Amino acid sequence: MAFAATDARADKRAATVFGALRERVLQAGNFAGKPPGFDGMGIIAKHHPALQSELVAMVSTLDARTLGVWIVPGWNEILTEQAAKDQLRAVLTTWANQNDNGLLKRTAGQAIGAVGARR
Repeated sequence: MAFAATDARADKRAATVFGALRERVLQAGNFAGKPPGFDGMGIIAKHHPALQSELVAMVSTLDARTLGVWIVPGWNEILTEQAAKDQLRAVLTTWANQNDNGLLKRTAGQAIGAVGARR
């Protein structure tokens, strides 16, 4: 019983920090390069799987026209939940099918099959 309460408090603290980092990332406004706070969101999501879908949902809202390819690699180190991996695959497919950012289109297209792949 004590472990459940401790876990719930840790999850709540993680969600609070994650939310603060999300605000910092979104306020950056320029996503050609990785914004400050993004790596922290990934670390928190890796250790708190309930936040993985939130992280993928956030990146899905970023404007593909100005999004750098930094967004494509590294997800296998963050995502452990199958639902989040499926969600990322859908985001990558959307990016691979758009025509406003050719470099993102090619990079995302190449990465679709690697989501969830073991090394």
